[in-house]
Amino acid sequence: MSESVVVSQLPESLTIYEVQELAAKWLDPEQWSVSWQMDASQTREIDSCGIQLLLFLQRGLLEQGQSLSVVNADESISHSLALIDASLWAQGKGDADE
Repeated sequence: MSESVVVSQLPESLTIYEVQELAAKWLDPEQWSVSWQMDASQTREIDSCGIQLLLFLQRGLLEQGQSLSVVNADESISHSLALIDASLWAQGKGDADE
């Protein structure tokens, strides 16, 4: 596994309105040769479409032997993702296990 990591800032809103544009950027398997870390410190809203996009990205990365982690998620974002047991959010500020 490569030790390189792509570090990106998640947008303020990760909803159905942003997913199409982000999917075009993120879902290119040629980019999946390194692990990704997403900073959610500015993300204030996420819906099921945004979650689905992250889970799809995570699955693609895992198939390539890489990983996706999301850091600095606030409590409300962490809680939303904990409802679907999204392990990629475990490193956020909020406790995803509550």
